Amino acid sequence: MNQRRRGVPFLAFLLAGLIAYLGLAYFRADGELAELQNRSAQARTRLRQAQEEKQTLNLKIEQLNTDRYVEKVARENLGLAKPGEIPYLVGKARNNQEYGNNNPGN
Repeated sequence: MNQRRRGVPFLAFLLAGLIAYLGLAYFRADGELAELQNRSAQARTRLRQAQEEKQTLNLKIEQLNTDRYVEKVARENLGLAKPGEIPYLVGKARNNQEYGNNNPGN
């Protein structure tokens, strides 16, 4: 009977150690799961933002490929005009030298 008493505390100690190990493993896995869920949420947010940016850029590409936009750029940035049109530049002069007038009194 004496040996039986010695076996019970050892078995209880072994069982307590196993429970402690499993508990720590559970909490570690739970922490890793929370971290993975956080990273997954961040990745979904970045994906959503990238998809929105892609949609915006696709719309911009569609606009840039229209004849109306090409004509606008040709007129505004390049100063081109259709045959028979006379282009006019409208703006405020910074100084008299822009108009070839070197006389500061005028």
